[in-house]
Amino acid sequence: MHILYFAPIAFGYLKQRPQYLAEQLARVHTVYYIEPTVSFAASVHKNELHYRKKIQKRSKTLYVIRLDGKFSLPYRWKYADKYALTALYEYLQAIRIIKKIDLIWIGYPGWYGVAHYFRGVRVVYDVMDDYVRLTRDKKTRAYIQRSCRKLETTADIILTSSAAFYERLQREHKHVFLVPNAMPDSYRKAGWQEALKKKADSGLCKNNTAHAVYGYIGVIAEWFDNTVIEYLAGCKGSRVVLAGPVLVPRVQKENVEYIGEIPKADVPQFIQNCDVCLYPFLPGPLLETINPVKIYEYLAFQKPVIARRSRETEQFAGMVSLYSDKKELCQILEAGIRQPFPDAQAYHRFAAKNCWSYRGRQILEILETGTKQAGKENIWRQQMKNRTVWEESR
Repeated sequence: MHILYFAPIAFGYLKQRPQYLAEQLARVHTVYYIEPTVSFAASVHKNELHYRKKIQKRSKTLYVIRLDGKFSLPYRWKYADKYALTALYEYLQAIRIIKKIDLIWIGYPGWYGVAHYFRGVRVVYDVMDDYVRLTRDKKTRAYIQRSCRKLETTADIILTSSAAFYERLQREHKHVFLVPNAMPDSYRKAGWQEALKKKADSGLCKNNTAHAVYGYIGVIAEWFDNTVIEYLAGCKGSRVVLAGPVLVPRVQKENVEYIGEIPKADVPQFIQNCDVCLYPFLPGPLLETINPVKIYEYLAFQKPVIARRSRETEQFAGMVSLYSDKKELCQILEAGIRQPFPDAQAYHRFAAKNCWSYRGRQILEILETGTKQAGKENIWRQQMKNRTVWEESR
């Protein structure tokens, strides 16, 4: 099967759900990963030439394509394109490059204008973020909202990353499946080797309050809670290291270090160098929809984790230390942060059901049948079983 994957991010950007799912699909099918088009106007504004067409062959069955943006509009102007000429321009490019298309995968609602030109082709809509809330510009937000509604009613299959998305959409659509995020298989293999070296230990993390290195990796934007960073920086001898693009004001403390975006190959070492890993997001409706890929990656290396309590982080209760406010955070630090897994077998049980290859097998089964029968082993329920098994093992 030939899959046209309309992605929300460039393939070379911070590796997340879109890139991992494209790689899993490419294990069985031919995948054309279409990166967001860079318009000529946006490229000139940034003094770059990224608007030009680019085709890369990542493997025998995975191609990364950026369409030419010479006549494309920036996303913030697409609402004004009443005749969808930009979408038509991008559609015509796609069909020239890719001669056979059996399935369209949409990872960002802004691609709806292009995708709807492909008549008679099955569409999978992967709902991984609340893009309406994430869009600041009022007119662009309205455009994204309309695209979301159209996809929710026309897609043949809808995949969701969180329980909140799943419960809302399954009331209106017959073929909705919950497929949360996961840990990279390479992380799982490295973590398993590390787990075998360790003795069973259900005690407290060494140096988890005094002289600890607290680490976070990911985008630092408006959802990031700087007050938590300030509080941790106030702990005796602590050091806070933050890796990733910074889009908000920085915490001005000597022991808070911003190291910027790091290469993918360096991410495992960064996580391993941390004593405690962080998920310090602000509470609110957006947080309730985020299935935290970061926590899966932290747990892949069996790192103690401090995370903001939410509906999605509750599934990790018992494995990570959850807080709702400053008082609970203080109690966690005073009591000590527990190791996430008591032994190698507990780690193996969790990792085996929460890696991207496992998610990939589930999705391939869904694609083969296109019905809920394929998804009868609901991943959310499986995760609850995994948590129960882990808690009983303790």
